[in-house]
Amino acid sequence: MGAVEDIRKVIQDLVTPDLKAMDARVVALEQKFDLKFDLLDKKIDCKSELLQSDIRNLTAIVAANQAAIMHALDIDRRVERIENTIAAKTN
Repeated sequence: MGAVEDIRKVIQDLVTPDLKAMDARVVALEQKFDLKFDLLDKKIDCKSELLQSDIRNLTAIVAANQAAIMHALDIDRRVERIENTIAAKTN
C-alpha cells in the first residue's frame, strides 16, 4: 500500500493546484459574464423603453394626421351633398 499512497500523494501534489487554479479562473469568468449579461439586460431595457416611446409618439402623430385629413376632406358634408343631389333627382 505504500506505493499506492505515494502515487496518490504525487498526483494530489501535481493535479490539485492546477484544479484549484482552473476553478479560480472559471469563477472569475462566470463573474465577468454575469456582469456583461447584466449590462446587456440594462441596455436592452433602455432600448425597449425608447422604442415603446417612439411607437407611442408615432401613434399620436398618425391619429392627429388622420383627424386632420378627415377634417380637410370634410367627407360627411360631401356625402350629404351627394345624397341630397341624388334624392332631388329621384323626386
